[in-house]
Amino acid sequence: LEAEVNSKTKSLLSLNKYLTERNQAKEQVLAIMNHDVLTPLKYLHMTANSINEKIVDANLKKSIQQIASTSKELEYLTRNMLNWVKFDNTNKLLKSQDVDLHKLIHDLIDFITPFIGEKLISIENKIPVNTTIKNWPDALRVLMYNFLMNAIKSTEQGVIAISIENRSNSYTIKIQDTGVGMSPSMAKFLIT
Repeated sequence: LEAEVNSKTKSLLSLNKYLTERNQAKEQVLAIMNHDVLTPLKYLHMTANSINEKIVDANLKKSIQQIASTSKELEYLTRNMLNWVKFDNTNKLLKSQDVDLHKLIHDLIDFITPFIGEKLISIENKIPVNTTIKNWPDALRVLMYNFLMNAIKSTEQGVIAISIENRSNSYTIKIQDTGVGMSPSMAKFLIT
């Protein structure tokens, strides 16, 4: 029995060493991503915006604006992925915080508006000013970003509206659009 316990202990120590090294490698990749990927994307976005202000040619101006928007979206998506990995590293969610929902939605609308392009869409923030909710800001921002981008993709013209319904001890955030929506069979599939 003692020999078996020693063997299992040795095996567990070896496995623990391997997992520790893997975790250190993961942390190094995160550090590299934070610096070597996000920094160039920020620089590309700022440079494109700076150049765009000086260009007169409409076609060239539009192309440079697309570069600025795309690099900003890539920076945002990369940051979101890194945040999700950090959540995974802690094995638990941090405590929820007070989030100014109106400001969060306002900032997101400002960020995603260039992705509307030539579509005849308006985005309305119907969240009252200074509406504060308890939530996880990074995770909520990622979720709202994805919902709003999906609304833009499925809407050719009309309105995308974001609102909130307060209940006694909860709330519902609504994103409504005038897009094509999903087929009844897809809706049924998602519900089941």
